[in-house]
Amino acid sequence: MSSTFKAAGVLIQYKSSFMLCKRSAEMANFASYWAPPSGMIEKGEVAHEAAVRELYEETRIALTPKDISLVWNDERFGLFLHKSLFMYHPILDIEHVGYAYFTFEELPRKIDYNLYKLIKRLTEKENCGIN
Repeated sequence: MSSTFKAAGVLIQYKSSFMLCKRSAEMANFASYWAPPSGMIEKGEVAHEAAVRELYEETRIALTPKDISLVWNDERFGLFLHKSLFMYHPILDIEHVGYAYFTFEELPRKIDYNLYKLIKRLTEKENCGIN
């Protein structure tokens, strides 16, 4: 994993839907946006450890680094995917005001464009039978 990442997150996929959490309007970054649970990598952590820690802190969903795979990154952020056999119902922290599962066609307007493109790509792979 890249040590240059500053933050990491986990995108959960259940069947053809993706779980996103709505960020509070009071958040400094991406206020009121729908996003995967994510946060800053702490000193001594690697990206996949930070991703599962942040997922747990923000949703109480417990995964291990072995449960996720890197699907997108740039020099600052790494996003991991967890394909789930069941639908999680997170217990949200104060950073979020709601959660929902969206298919690509149902994605809300307040979403980061890079996330939009990633979900489109993941959906196209699924529809083509590529895993």
